Amino acid sequence: MNTASMNTATRFTSQDAPACTHETSAVFGPEHLPVFKALALCMGGKDRPTLDLVNCENRQDGVFLTATNGHLLLTVELAGQEWMDTVSFTGQSVKDFVSSKGHSPLAIDETYDFPDVRQVFPSEFNEPHNRIGLNATYVDVMAKVLKALKCTGKSKYQAVTMQHNGAYSPMLFSWDGDDELFVGASFILMPIRLD
Repeated sequence: MNTASMNTATRFTSQDAPACTHETSAVFGPEHLPVFKALALCMGGKDRPTLDLVNCENRQDGVFLTATNGHLLLTVELAGQEWMDTVSFTGQSVKDFVSSKGHSPLAIDETYDFPDVRQVFPSEFNEPHNRIGLNATYVDVMAKVLKALKCTGKSKYQAVTMQHNGAYSPMLFSWDGDDELFVGASFILMPIRLD
């Protein structure tokens, strides 16, 4: 995992999850709208309230925003925002933030602690496999995430790195950002059984 496109995954998994404080709110605005659009695509929803959150971790090397629905996971790394605590934002406030085009405040969820998702990230990749099944709906979500993060479009070329460790282990997709909107992102997708 030494390639440049793996920096977000490497930095995210390099430290333990900070404690969720439930004390302060981060100030996000319209400039962060693409990031929250992408994260909203990956939240658990009302049927999975413990995953209907966006977790925001403040670390020395950046801010990591993470959302998951249990089948896929997105972590987006932001730079230069060392003024916030580690909090989880409610799914509804994230949806309101997106629909208000970044003008609605994000509410802190004090009911659920976001799970430590670092265990989902493969620690190494040494068992490639020539046949892997993916749920097309979740592949479509990844395409929508890339579009929300403005990585695709007319005359845009974005390299996405894929790594896996066998047919039934999590697949890690990573790509670099432009450093203005985000530094990088990692997308975990769970494969499906083919037989």
